[in-house]
Amino acid sequence: MSATAPAAKKKRRTSSSADDPRHDRVWQYATRVVSGKVVAGPHVRNACRRHLDDLERAHERGLHYDADAAARAMRFFETRLKLSEGQFEGKPLLLHESQAFKVGSLFGWKRADDTRRFRRAYIEEGKGNGKALALDTPIPTPSGWTTMGDLNPGDWVFDDAGCPCRVVAVHPISYDRECYRLEFDAGEPIIASAEHLWLTEQRTATQAGQHRATKGVPRSEWGKWRKSIRTTRHIAATLRYANGKYQSANHSIALCGELSGPVEDLPIEPYGLGVWLGDGDSDCARITIGHEDAEQTIGALHAAGWVVSGKIGSNRYRIADLNKKLRSAGLLGNKHIPPQYLRACPSQRWALLQGLMDTDGTVSATGQCEFTQVKRGLAEQVLELVLSLGMKATMATGVAMLNGRAIGPKYRVTFHPRADQPCFRLPRKLERIAPRHNRRRLSADRKIIGCEPVAAVPVRCITVDSVSSMFLAGRSMIPTHNSPIAGGIGLYGMMADNEAGAEIYAAGATKQQAGILFNDAVKMVDKSPELAKRVKQSGGPGNVFNMAYLATNSFFRPISREAKKTGSGPRPHFALCDEVHEHPDRGVMEMLERGFKFRRQPLLFMITNSGSDRNSICWEEHEHAIRCAAGNPDAKDDDPAYLGKVIDDTTFAYVCALDKGDDPLNDPSCWPKANPLLGVTITEEYLAGVVAQAKMMPGKLNGILRLHFCVWTDAEAAWMTRAALEPCLATFSPSIHYGKRAAFGVDLSQTRDITAKAGIVETGTKAVEIEQEDGQTRIVQKPTYDAWIEAWTPGDTLAMRALADKAPYEVWVADGHLKAPKGKVIAYEHVAQAVAEDAHNFDVIALGYDRYAYRASFEPELRKLGIAIEQVEHPQGGTRKGKPTEAMILAAKQAGKEPDGLWMPSSVKALESMILEERIRLLMNPVLISAIMSAVTDNDRWGNYWLAKERAVNKIDAVIALCMAVGVITAMPAQRGRAYQMIII
Repeated sequence: MSATAPAAKKKRRTSSSADDPRHDRVWQYATRVVSGKVVAGPHVRNACRRHLDDLERAHERGLHYDADAAARAMRFFETRLKLSEGQFEGKPLLLHESQAFKVGSLFGWKRADDTRRFRRAYIEEGKGNGKALALDTPIPTPSGWTTMGDLNPGDWVFDDAGCPCRVVAVHPISYDRECYRLEFDAGEPIIASAEHLWLTEQRTATQAGQHRATKGVPRSEWGKWRKSIRTTRHIAATLRYANGKYQSANHSIALCGELSGPVEDLPIEPYGLGVWLGDGDSDCARITIGHEDAEQTIGALHAAGWVVSGKIGSNRYRIADLNKKLRSAGLLGNKHIPPQYLRACPSQRWALLQGLMDTDGTVSATGQCEFTQVKRGLAEQVLELVLSLGMKATMATGVAMLNGRAIGPKYRVTFHPRADQPCFRLPRKLERIAPRHNRRRLSADRKIIGCEPVAAVPVRCITVDSVSSMFLAGRSMIPTHNSPIAGGIGLYGMMADNEAGAEIYAAGATKQQAGILFNDAVKMVDKSPELAKRVKQSGGPGNVFNMAYLATNSFFRPISREAKKTGSGPRPHFALCDEVHEHPDRGVMEMLERGFKFRRQPLLFMITNSGSDRNSICWEEHEHAIRCAAGNPDAKDDDPAYLGKVIDDTTFAYVCALDKGDDPLNDPSCWPKANPLLGVTITEEYLAGVVAQAKMMPGKLNGILRLHFCVWTDAEAAWMTRAALEPCLATFSPSIHYGKRAAFGVDLSQTRDITAKAGIVETGTKAVEIEQEDGQTRIVQKPTYDAWIEAWTPGDTLAMRALADKAPYEVWVADGHLKAPKGKVIAYEHVAQAVAEDAHNFDVIALGYDRYAYRASFEPELRKLGIAIEQVEHPQGGTRKGKPTEAMILAAKQAGKEPDGLWMPSSVKALESMILEERIRLLMNPVLISAIMSAVTDNDRWGNYWLAKERAVNKIDAVIALCMAVGVITAMPAQRGRAYQMIII
């Protein structure tokens, strides 16, 4: 017996056994990396050193490396799996040496009981590939329109929610792909490759119908199979279905969200411009209004700030000061919508549409709205305007009649708005919309009515960094897709990991994101005849929602963040989390990890690109991974010193990164550190083009560094660095300053945004060294400050917006950093009550405000509470200064200067100076930190700059409010103390 025990141990193959370790691909890669023969970044080098050290010492902790198990897993990938993408379609998935290191490490390292060592894996690498559209396909952008063929890496497009997103890769043009011409019921065709992806809702899940598609699926899940990501080829094969005696359209695509855009400093107020475009004389500022609408239309113009002259009932009116503005804008004799109006913020576009529809629009008894024009160009612009606001619209051509005589063509733009899409300000028209249309399916999506093969045309694919991986294409702004590659790990876990009843989940922040990874695994199965005959798919081609391996009673299916509310209790064997930097919180991961307790050797497999939010779960996982690889509890990106301590034996880490001092813009030799598959799935020519873009357009630099060179950034062209901000963060209570002079700023939100109020007090002085014009330095005393913010957001839509904005709003609310009163919009009374408390607790210098919603909605709330504090206008952009107060005018005259109002560039520079010189303490609040880290700058030709947001989901309201408060305290006259009247008796 004593002789047989050692013999049993010898059968276990390890790298320290008699077998030659050089036959093991994991050992070979690790050795080549550590020796410098393979170019790799610091964290990958640490991961390889960790592997080699563990081969020598891990047996002391009860661990061993099973080379046979590692080889078995790699063999599954290379002999069973087939690729389904572009030039690799149908080819075996031959593992690159870096991929072999990951797969072999995960499945080769074992515990003493022969279960797997690693229960968590974090992999951070560069971006993947996409699918193709014809080069002449129109693509909407935040600045107008471009085509698929003219897009470059770093360009901005829109995602399916209407938010701007970056083009992170533009792939080579293909000339011989199978192509189809898709036609939509809105009338516009798009040519796409057979493998292009679309998120469609299919009326029939399979040709056998719904009964077969839902067999064995819980009733609560019925219907989810209908919406899925499908190829153009599948859409062509299942274009129509039998609907009684008719053949009805089988596929539809949801409408895009309203396009986000900045608040523009427009030369003409948009509602007034819409009224003139609809019913104005083309050569002057006169408008014609029918008798029944005259009083209400003129009232709406007055509310928008216009002065209208003319006798009610005369039908002819003049708008004061409009003529000059029309001439300056080139509109007299040339009616059109200036381009900047079509990409302005939604509230400005709604105002423009309301002016057009109040004057030249109609609404039928069924709620159909129509805008009719004899000018084709203006009608096409109105069509684009309606589409940009998230509505389905069509344009038809008819014959214009006058006194029974045809006088030429007319153009009718028709659409059905929902009850929450007010296209009018006139009550008689508006009330016809309110009770209807939520039931109308025809206007809730776009049906695909044609999908015919066409001769091959040049096509190109792009990759975007949107949450859904989708972008808008065509003049009708149709959401379409691009896809990363993933899924082999999940298939191995389901079929080859010797786990009975294995549950494999492809997890995502959204259903669509989870479906992308899952569908890639489905396509791998479809391409492999050997797997296809063993795996049973539920849902039919293009609609698969579950894959089952009946031999072990195992399954593989997608799951999303929404499922954490169901209490369904999954028991995962493998949980695959894609694009971790897009997850707003740990919701779906924690739900899946809770189910690990039912498994012997579960695995949480996380794969992602680098992110830009250091408040995110992805950053937490990134930091943990680099510490595990380095064996150093203090390891950081810029100091990843390898110590070899055991931090977490259950986490495998493979984090691509550059070394400190690497310059990817000028030194291509460092590119493989962030791109281990350089020369395989990504070419040096492509990366060279990306780098050239970054050099020519510095504003694109951070996005390129993040997505292609694995550099964590704070924002695109970020305004403030984290290193500069952190010394200013502090913990204190604003109550310590009660009774002191304080300034405040308020940034009022639109429907979905954050409303923020900031306060600031002067606390003393600090000696600061400054450089004079002659080059000499001197010490001056500058004031120091304490500042804080309060923030509100609508409570009823909190969870939905947390998901869309990728921000942990629910956590911030629970921790008291963000207030979420009930309602779909913020009731300004909450903010007014906070201002009332400030007026009681502080000697308020003034409250800075931007005029958006202030005079009409917020100021009345202040009056209701009897708040009588100084209020001073502080515009948010950089093109206009606020109106100076009487006190500011008087102070300027006394100083012999021209009176000047508050101006955002001055306030931004003042706050910037306070932070860089560490003269301000900011009360720790993640809402404010996130806003500062998300802020970027916009600038004019004279070098003035102000804060802006690069993407609509980046909420910078808190730092805008802080800038306003800083502007007030630094620019308002210094009247120390409150004013008292002295009476001598």
